[in-house]
Amino acid sequence: MLFKKIKVLNYLMSVTIVLASYNAYAQDEALSKDLDFDGITDLIYLKETKLITHLSTHDFVKESYDFSDAGGNMSIENAKNGFKVNIWFMRSGYSVQYRYNSNHEKFQLIGLSEEQFGNAANDGSGEASVNFLTGDYIGHWHLYDHHNEKLIALPTIKEHMNFPKPSFLGDDNEYGVDYYFDKSVTLGFYDNAKRAYLNKHQIK
Repeated sequence: MLFKKIKVLNYLMSVTIVLASYNAYAQDEALSKDLDFDGITDLIYLKETKLITHLSTHDFVKESYDFSDAGGNMSIENAKNGFKVNIWFMRSGYSVQYRYNSNHEKFQLIGLSEEQFGNAANDGSGEASVNFLTGDYIGHWHLYDHHNEKLIALPTIKEHMNFPKPSFLGDDNEYGVDYYFDKSVTLGFYDNAKRAYLNKHQIK
């Protein structure tokens, strides 16, 4: 009985510490919600280039994930059944969405959306998203028609990408964010759509 009371007190103390930590961070740097689907409020927040988590299913132990390789300005936001990490640069940015996987007891990468502003004429500007669970890719891109001096919206690109293994927060992420960006360029989604448009309209 005494052990049970001590355990409850430790739990309540952990919750208090977590909530106190939440109040110390700005709204775009912290998120408080049930992330691991056990009905208990959890906490994640940003500290410099690190994402910090306190999960009830992990006894609110502090766990840190380094995003320094990503560069850019970071923020986090709420998402259905999970959260997003937003990373922005001067003329581009992307968001990665994570959802807790109870079987692996880790956050799984389930989606990514990117936005590009292109060059000064907005050539190559647009946005795209990919679902890491289904492999579905959707892109809305533009090219600048120098002959007619106007920005053209290319037809919506719908493709399928293959991700051999799931990607989890904190793992090597062999098939994660870098894999997506490398693969989308290699497969030439934008270049193929641009070439098809130029050929169709006989634009050099």
